[in-house]
Amino acid sequence: MAKSIRAQSCLRAKSVKRQNEFQKAYDARETRLSEKRQQELVNQKMEELKRKEAEGKMDEETTEKPVKSPQEEAQ
Repeated sequence: MAKSIRAQSCLRAKSVKRQNEFQKAYDARETRLSEKRQQELVNQKMEELKRKEAEGKMDEETTEKPVKSPQEEAQ
């Protein structure tokens, strides 16, 4: 006789399978995703620092070399 999907033996077998076989794949996937997110965060922080440094250098260049107007050059 066929067993129902709600039968206790089927549910127990599925539970064991979930814990033993599929849990390893799930944990490996979670580890990969976590590492990828951490790497993306590091890359994002590095990009922000580079952008801020570039803006800082641009600000320093503009303050060091004031732009003379044509009237000042004529004097």
